Amino acid sequence: MKSIYIVFTHSLKPNFDRMGKKTTDWESYENVEFVDRLKDDHLTGATAIVDYLHEKMVKCRDNDITYEAIIEHANKTYPDHMAQLDQMILSLSEQLVDTTEEAAPQDEEEEGSA
Repeated sequence: MKSIYIVFTHSLKPNFDRMGKKTTDWESYENVEFVDRLKDDHLTGATAIVDYLHEKMVKCRDNDITYEAIIEHANKTYPDHMAQLDQMILSLSEQLVDTTEEAAPQDEEEEGSA
């Protein structure tokens, strides 16, 4: 697995009163995606992109926000999604360890026969 990216996109939409008329207030909407490949749309339209496996910022429109702050926001706002993501990464890393351990004895046998 190369990486897992968390992509945040924000948009503003007008609010409407009970009569269906636009008010002067605007409402902010946040969309979050968990992807293993970044598309051009992500790079151009995202507010922030973090590389979760390598713990680094890929893109952020607000230079004052850190990787840690974005992950803290994601953990507070999307706790179930972040827990699933962590569980998936843990499961994949355990599979990689199992595969490596299975391959190691073969290498030792080859060294002993030489």
